[in-house]
Amino acid sequence: MEGVNADIMQSGLQRLWAKRQGTILGHMLEIRDEILDQGQCASSFDNQPTDGELLGDGVKSRNEARYMEKELADTSDPEKISVPSAFNSLTTANLKISDWSIEETSVVNLDGADLNDFPAKYSVPLLRPYEFAAVGVWIHPNIVPGFKYKVRPIENKERTRFLFDNRALELMSIGRGYSRRLTFEASPGLLNDNENYFWTDSMPSGYAFQVHVVSVGDNFTVFDANNVAVATIEVTKIPNAQREVDHEVVKNGEVRKNVEVTMLCKVDWFYKEDSSAITPVTGIAVASKLPRGSAKLIKILDASIGFIPCRGYTLIPGVDDKQRQLVLNGRSIGDAPTMYTMTGLEPYELPVIGTYVDPRIMPGFHYKVRPTGHKDYLFEGNALQLVNIGMGYGKRMTFKPDSHNLNNNTNFFWSDSYPEGYGFEPQAVFCGMKFDVMDDTQRIGEATVFRSDNPQIEDQQCIVKGTTGVTVTKYIHVDVTCQVMLKSDKSDNESHSVRVSGTAVVVKYSKQNESKLLYIDNVGLSSKLNLVFMNQKSHIIFQAK
Repeated sequence: MEGVNADIMQSGLQRLWAKRQGTILGHMLEIRDEILDQGQCASSFDNQPTDGELLGDGVKSRNEARYMEKELADTSDPEKISVPSAFNSLTTANLKISDWSIEETSVVNLDGADLNDFPAKYSVPLLRPYEFAAVGVWIHPNIVPGFKYKVRPIENKERTRFLFDNRALELMSIGRGYSRRLTFEASPGLLNDNENYFWTDSMPSGYAFQVHVVSVGDNFTVFDANNVAVATIEVTKIPNAQREVDHEVVKNGEVRKNVEVTMLCKVDWFYKEDSSAITPVTGIAVASKLPRGSAKLIKILDASIGFIPCRGYTLIPGVDDKQRQLVLNGRSIGDAPTMYTMTGLEPYELPVIGTYVDPRIMPGFHYKVRPTGHKDYLFEGNALQLVNIGMGYGKRMTFKPDSHNLNNNTNFFWSDSYPEGYGFEPQAVFCGMKFDVMDDTQRIGEATVFRSDNPQIEDQQCIVKGTTGVTVTKYIHVDVTCQVMLKSDKSDNESHSVRVSGTAVVVKYSKQNESKLLYIDNVGLSSKLNLVFMNQKSHIIFQAK
């Protein structure tokens, strides 16, 4: 050991013997996990150890490490026989920490005979671990029509150049023959003039394909380990390449891919105050493609969310508003300090549960009532006028009785009758209502509602206290279908079926039991008439008769 720094050797031997006992590997894996867990978006992958830092505090450079390995190769001491192999394992374990996204192999040799094709041989340089090659007759088996790919020509250039304006496009077909045409989806508006294709022998070194299963703008619902929806996320950026880790073809011809993804997302937690924060998210995306059609993203498994990752989430594509959980506090409305959690409420429904009654629910207005979690409405789906809201823990919600049961009203329930709560949907416009179509103050026609099954959403409520009492005005967005007859059509007795949307103004005056629809403002018509009125700068309203 002459000529070797004793401190370095002592420290190095201690680490090697620890490695041999199985302790150092766990330590290195913990370091690797800690580095990856910090997840500071893409920056965490840039702060990797340099060559001189790979072996920790005891060994300061690769040259010292090689010298120590040479010295330890002396097998005269029986205790040293396993040291070199342990040393190599340690070095390998450290090298695995390096970022897969920047690793490159110098040359890849490809043989078409391996794919039962023409026995043409190719040498492809600069192929990254997450890329698949396509050159001449050799097309990697994992390149499958129906999936999206980013494609770059394989070139000896520092700057990476992607085809199709750096977009990931769906591969539509793979041609036949020695030179195979790869056709991708057409650009918008160019379906009959598709220029998104190339031949595999157009570049001498071929093309590199990166699979792409998650795109910017995708939305997901986040489920925890108990399969409870806890958040929604929207993908805002994908900083790294998406790496395929598994490819499987099942008996029915279905192709399944598992793809490792890293993305930046806007996370909207249901329970946390730091809502809509931009957060790194990682996971394994599971995509599937049937024999016909395009590939679909099924879910993202083992998702980690946050700069200090919270693990164990599952991301399901799409946002289901019914999964959103609403936390209600009676103290916020000046009632009993009770708290409830409601699941399955539609965005346009107002909550009622236990002692809690949404303050926007007022007697005199009409509501459709649905127990949360059920499709069927109470009262045979009719929107009834709310007559009274009782007092106490279980508040009695009393509605207008049927015409044949005036003295035996059965249209009521208690707010705590159903533990999951109720959703109240306001209703301003009903089938059969008639309106005068007004252009400012001039009557130009009439309209009759014959369909009103779309949800009606309360936009605003205005309460005015006067000397005679309280006047409540509600502004409710409606989307109905009407039979419209204009004055010019009366001679022909011809009406037009028109979809009408706008804001219904409903008022309940003081000392009156029932609200009244005044008119529909901000009218939009699904007809050419809408263009005529806009060009004439007409102010159209539907005034209730």
